[in-house]
Amino acid sequence: FGWLAGSGEGPDQLRSFQFKMIELQDLFTDHERASFAVVSIPTNLALEETKRLLADLDEQDVRVGMVIMNRIIDASRAQEAMAALLATQQRSLEALDGLASRQGVEVTRVPYMDREVQGIYGLKYLATNLPKELL
Repeated sequence: FGWLAGSGEGPDQLRSFQFKMIELQDLFTDHERASFAVVSIPTNLALEETKRLLADLDEQDVRVGMVIMNRIIDASRAQEAMAALLATQQRSLEALDGLASRQGVEVTRVPYMDREVQGIYGLKYLATNLPKELL
């Protein structure tokens, strides 16, 4: 946000920053010039976060132009989608392993759970299904 700081030092710099923040707030609440696109994924946790974000934006009078739901698996192409997901996951894990090795840190892998972890019962389920080396 360096562009928000303005130039100069001391109180003038702070005042300049405050004016720029007011201008930014005016832009965000101008429904003719700005709207937000909220991007989410189809999980319960993400849904709750999306509902909270939409309520907060509405409370601040910020217009939401659209909600984009990402990572939808088409049932007729589920096998193909899973293969692509696995390939992407493998490449990402290899890159992460390399990065972790260079940084001298360990990567702990938690297997995919057959249900979304929610609340105390979800945490208990997770705890009982973690690999023994993680406990």
